[in-house]
Amino acid sequence: YDRDIVDAEFEIWLRNFSSWCKSAKIQATGRAALIDALERYVDFQDACGLSDRSFLKAAVFRMLLQNCQRGNERLVEFLTDLI
Repeated sequence: YDRDIVDAEFEIWLRNFSSWCKSAKIQATGRAALIDALERYVDFQDACGLSDRSFLKAAVFRMLLQNCQRGNERLVEFLTDLI
């Protein structure tokens, strides 16, 4: 999965997250807002179940969420800029 799917589609998933945030009118004005957006996106992907590899997307974004919660400021800045 890692090599064949996650590596190949990670940038697309980031763009999808950005588009989802824009369509939901989510503005990441800080770390707390970004964490909230990530939590909502993970819930959305979980609700999609197995369709369109949503279970993998949810796992990847859950990992990103955990790293942001742990204070990875570089990642927070990257994802905030993405939104």
